[in-house]
Amino acid sequence: MKNTINLSFRPDLSVIADECEKLETVLTEAGVDSSPALKVRCIAHEFLVNVVRHGKPCGETEEITLDIDIHDDSIELHFTDSGMEWMPDHKVLRHPFHYSSDDDLYAPSGKGLRLIGAMCRAYRMFRYKGRNHTSISVELK
Repeated sequence: MKNTINLSFRPDLSVIADECEKLETVLTEAGVDSSPALKVRCIAHEFLVNVVRHGKPCGETEEITLDIDIHDDSIELHFTDSGMEWMPDHKVLRHPFHYSSDDDLYAPSGKGLRLIGAMCRAYRMFRYKGRNHTSISVELK
């Protein structure tokens, strides 16, 4: 079984929480259990907040798209945004709870990527034609 859902979000911090709540509802209505639906909601919220806060410093207004593929054993999230180019620290994603020092542990930034890394099975990102393409895989358990 594969079900695809296509959504788009305004790059506006004031609407992200409500939009992610709607996303969770859409997933549960599509037959996804509440626990993975909540996990996807948390990942989407953290990802969208980071894109808006850090990736759009010049006030770009192009929407962020999210294509969701629901499979029997996983949910694949495919985000596309026109924000600044950046590459995640894959070491942090693979080992989200490993901190090199107390400075890392108490650093004001980087926590969102660690949260996403802890909740997902795989994270891939590339840049193509001026847009960031990010895929995040979440297990259905």
